[in-house]
Amino acid sequence: MQKLRIPAFLVIVFLWLCPPSGLSIWGQSSSVLAVSGHQWRLIKTEHYDIVCPADILASGQYVANLLELLVPYQQQSLHPEKNYRYTIILDEEMFTANGFVTILPRFSMFFGLPSTELGFEWYPLLAVHEGRHMFQLDTGRQGTTKVLTWLLGEQGLAPFFISPSWLFEGDAVVTETLLSPSGRGRNPFFSLPFKAIALSQQPPSYQAMLLGSYKTKTPGAYPLGYMLYTRARSEYDSQASDTVFSALAHVPLPVLGPYIGVHRATNLSPAELYRETVETYGDFWRRQSEILPKDTLTRLTPLAQDGFQIYRNLRLSSDGMLIAWFYSFNRGNEIHILSKEGKLLERVAAEPLGNIDAGGPYIIWDENIEDAKFMKSSNRIMLYDRRTGKRRSLVGKGRYTAPSLNSDGTLAGLLRWNEDQSGELLIVETETGTTLERFDLPQGEFWFSFDWSDDGKRICYLSSGILGQTIGEIDRETGKTKTLAASTEFTFQSPRFIDGGILFTSSYSGVPAVYRLRSGDTEPELVFHRNLATFDADVFSGEQLIYFIDYYGIRGNCIGSAELPSSKGIPESLVPVMREDFFRPLLEQEPGAGILQADNIPKEVYPDEAYNFSTKGLKLHSWSLQPRSADMLNNPTIGLTLRADTIAHTMSHQADMVYNLNEETFGAEYTFTFRQFRPDIFFQADSKGRDNGEDRWTEIGGTAGMALPFGASWGTQSWALTPEVSLRGERDLDAEASDAQMELSYQVEASRLGPSTFRSLQPRWGVSGSIGYTDDPFTGTPGDHFVLEASMMLPGLQANHGMRFGAAFEQCSNDDSGLVSFPRGWDYRETEKLAAMKSEYIFPIAYPDAALGALAFFKRLRGGVYYDMLQDMEEDSFYSSAGAELNLDFNLLQLPIELSVGIREYYRFESGESGVQILLLGSSP
Repeated sequence: MQKLRIPAFLVIVFLWLCPPSGLSIWGQSSSVLAVSGHQWRLIKTEHYDIVCPADILASGQYVANLLELLVPYQQQSLHPEKNYRYTIILDEEMFTANGFVTILPRFSMFFGLPSTELGFEWYPLLAVHEGRHMFQLDTGRQGTTKVLTWLLGEQGLAPFFISPSWLFEGDAVVTETLLSPSGRGRNPFFSLPFKAIALSQQPPSYQAMLLGSYKTKTPGAYPLGYMLYTRARSEYDSQASDTVFSALAHVPLPVLGPYIGVHRATNLSPAELYRETVETYGDFWRRQSEILPKDTLTRLTPLAQDGFQIYRNLRLSSDGMLIAWFYSFNRGNEIHILSKEGKLLERVAAEPLGNIDAGGPYIIWDENIEDAKFMKSSNRIMLYDRRTGKRRSLVGKGRYTAPSLNSDGTLAGLLRWNEDQSGELLIVETETGTTLERFDLPQGEFWFSFDWSDDGKRICYLSSGILGQTIGEIDRETGKTKTLAASTEFTFQSPRFIDGGILFTSSYSGVPAVYRLRSGDTEPELVFHRNLATFDADVFSGEQLIYFIDYYGIRGNCIGSAELPSSKGIPESLVPVMREDFFRPLLEQEPGAGILQADNIPKEVYPDEAYNFSTKGLKLHSWSLQPRSADMLNNPTIGLTLRADTIAHTMSHQADMVYNLNEETFGAEYTFTFRQFRPDIFFQADSKGRDNGEDRWTEIGGTAGMALPFGASWGTQSWALTPEVSLRGERDLDAEASDAQMELSYQVEASRLGPSTFRSLQPRWGVSGSIGYTDDPFTGTPGDHFVLEASMMLPGLQANHGMRFGAAFEQCSNDDSGLVSFPRGWDYRETEKLAAMKSEYIFPIAYPDAALGALAFFKRLRGGVYYDMLQDMEEDSFYSSAGAELNLDFNLLQLPIELSVGIREYYRFESGESGVQILLLGSSP
């Protein structure tokens, strides 16, 4: 088949329109790795450089062996022209279950906290998933994209990245599922949102699935991509991944590139493949629901009438309350306290990370606190007292997770996960936070989802590791553990002690359902089963009513109850089985299927050496020669840029040279930043001049400064404080030295932002402010620029409505204020002294989810009314306006960037004039 090739210059034009500034894929590469305080070591293998702290060198060797083991098997379904060398950093400072691959420069990061949803050892799954992304990037270096990397360096890969993320993440999930005995494709909880969509009467459009929706919950790139790739590879093209990525590399343009790639592999468009997958897999799930049991329930909480809502971590308190983590489009994260009948009694504002529990008067949960600058986070364990309504931190920030409480709330169980992939179960006194007991976890196991027996002597848990997933219990008196159930074929969730045994969720049948294991028995029995999923089941001591969370469809889930059978349920061996193993036809295509078994992983010890990020980690990654003017016809300007960064983003160098053809002026600029410690230090030197034989002049300048970024974020909340100082000097080399100008600037920015929801237009509440002052300390000139700004956000009258208020004062002696805008509807006027106030009420109107083919997808219509005023204190003039705005949020060309266009109607009170303005990205052009 003749391949369509797009000339490289057309893609370069696109890049000029959408420059890939600070491009990152699958990660947060703009954050700074916290390298200080560690002795770093480098392990070099045939294909990779693994960088890790010396105290986890064994983990580095393990990852090195995993990555090298996987290389020939990754190449079975992706065929890059060349395997490029990647640096993989093992990071102990980021306490989160994640990893990423990025460019600018090229490297990968593995975070050490295992995921609770995969049921397998963490580093093997990271190695196969993130390793797959490396192979995808290498496969993308061909054709047009290869030419772009010659011309632009690593940023030449940017057009390759603008493809839908499901193409990357779906392929990686398929690969992790095939090459390991685990992987998300084997877990029906992973596919649950897609399953609910396939079984709904009106599934969302492909555009909504691709770009997200404020109207309907969409599963995201991972489940969507997994489903589409399994369909494409099993029914059409076993090499679909290579076909798609090769096409994207040759045609790196939005819409067109993905269309050509998917069409070559399946003879279908991406939207057609999605619709076929929904129909085909939906038929499977409908047959599944006919074959498997379906029990009845009493629904205790109302179904979502709008948007989406889910409950998680349902727990039963000793005083007869239902306590659960709640999330919805309109309210965000909360903890709900309900009666046995499902009546909502109290809402607790919280941002749980992954687990909540209840015991006695307390509710406990974990929160992840992330630094504002460094790639560094830790957990804090929060304790809420229902008697007083007060909360406190049980233990200081650290590597704690999976909190639990005994029945009377006097003791808490915490998992401390160490940097070397070992763990400890800590028993902590809730009154004082004192650690009373420690139990070491078996090597290679990760425990979570704890539950205490009524007498507090035993704790049950889920464990994941290289041998799969188990349900176990530990005896606190003896420290001995016992395995209650184990599997490598299906997943478990939420074990709970009940009278005479345990309840737990198992996906044995193909659908997560509730099973009971009686004390002394070896075979579980099915006690409750529904169509989609039932989980977090528990029973009040001495009662026979089972409470659980039931996933009912595209709108989410609810809390329900049913009678717990007093007689024996269906033995597990007699339960009908119909599992959604959509990956199974692909196993025959993969020579490395299931290769990530303990016996297959090499134990080679690679040589290691000391590593310094500032020297060995510095990479020249991007360069470009491109236009520097938006109006190249009337103001033709070209520029050359070179950019180098350390892979830790602790230091950067950038050099620019610019030439204006009309003015015959040249310029050069060098910028250096150093961010390894808390202060950000920056330096810039620049020059500009002309030498055409008739006119000759040269201006030079330099800026040096320092900023101190403090702050943290947890969930959707954050605080930040950044003081900054800089010194700017300029001189005309053809003038007297005494004519040199110096400018010293001070600035402080601060903010505290409260929680926000998926649909909210702003945080529910928040305050922010900044103050800036510029002075010439060397000539004795008084301060020539002072600006003070403050704003406040408050909730509106309904959900997702908001109010904004702002005030500003500015004084400038050089008629160049410009930092404070004039009231909307008024043109800007130069003034030396002004005071301004703004107020606004904003609200969503509709969520149309309407598409204009592949050109645009319209997601939200929102409105606002405002009143602005400004006092020109120099001229003693007053300006004010009021009006309304209507904005439409949309995505263009299937790009994951939300844009807005709108109109503004304004009325100027002083002049009595009114008018209409067109808005682009919230501002008038």
